[in-house]
Amino acid sequence: RIERRVDESPSVRSFYLNALLPGDPKPGQFLMVWLPNSEEVPMSISGYEGGITRISVAKVGPTTEKMHKLKPGDFLWVRGPFGNWFKLDANFYLLVAGGYGSAPLIYAAKALSRSGKKGVYAIGAKNKSELLFVDEARDCGFEVFTSTEDGSSGRKGVVTDMLDDLFSRFKFDSILTCGPEKMMFEVI
Repeated sequence: RIERRVDESPSVRSFYLNALLPGDPKPGQFLMVWLPNSEEVPMSISGYEGGITRISVAKVGPTTEKMHKLKPGDFLWVRGPFGNWFKLDANFYLLVAGGYGSAPLIYAAKALSRSGKKGVYAIGAKNKSELLFVDEARDCGFEVFTSTEDGSSGRKGVVTDMLDDLFSRFKFDSILTCGPEKMMFEVI
């Protein structure tokens, strides 16, 4: 059952789900989400607290377009959680997010913050209105760096353009990344 929804950007909407899951989902895991008469799609978990699971859905096709029309009280069918999760045993992290790839990373930032760990949240998007979870990352105690392709916020370019600067300013114990494959390749 959808308890609430939040517009995160013009193309991403978060849904807070009251769903009975077998155990607490961990940062980095995903759900398989289904709507009748639509395909089942994988969705990263962007938050979990008090039995409420948050998924953040980018409108990129017919199924996610249908999901964007849902409102509180409507239902989504979910299976999971599935997949490996992030190992969060280091002390100082670099989180590198591309667009809606930030969903599992903000969940990791919250888990790290709860255990007293800190880091840097670097996010890139096409423009300022598509930058996701910037305030949440700051609330977790993470220093935030942004890049936009059009230069409307932060550094002009893609998020990987600022990695050399970040590596010269900070000594990271671990890096987590999620986003387009080309971006993740550059991070590695």
